[in-house]
Amino acid sequence: MTWRKISTIFKGIFEEKKWFSECRGMENLECKGGDILAILKCGHKNFIGFVKNHSLDILYVFFGFVTHAYLAVILVSFFLQDYIPETMIHLADSLSEPYLGIIGIYLVLKEVRIRTGKLVPHRVFGEVFVAIWVILLLVSSLLTFVSESYHVDDVYRLIITNSLASVIIRIGTLFRY
Repeated sequence: MTWRKISTIFKGIFEEKKWFSECRGMENLECKGGDILAILKCGHKNFIGFVKNHSLDILYVFFGFVTHAYLAVILVSFFLQDYIPETMIHLADSLSEPYLGIIGIYLVLKEVRIRTGKLVPHRVFGEVFVAIWVILLLVSSLLTFVSESYHVDDVYRLIITNSLASVIIRIGTLFRY
């Protein structure tokens, strides 16, 4: 998903100020409290409506952000493990299983968007993401067995688990039923 698509999704909340003037003009809301309360109440209803209309898009963006952030945490944790606090490694370890669940949900959402016509099938970025995991697995394996600075530790185990899971999930998405 591109930044242009993300900005288009969220422009719906802030771009049109019509709801603001419509809410101000509302006199007969369920409770009395003046213009400010009317604007808040009406704005809340518009926001909830927007979220309902774009819930798949919002989840897709959120899960995409989480998957990329987790990959960045793993990269930093492996290559800078002597310079980062141990808590970051524990954080990456504790987020490993939810990350794999998010990848699965992310791919289901992507397939739903493709089948409903909201997303043109674009496989290149997904393939690059898996390729990054595979390259990280190869580089980390090489460094672990050649260099004295890297060892088979928690971060390396996370890289193996997540790399293989990403490859398996990617292979699963290639099959069309």
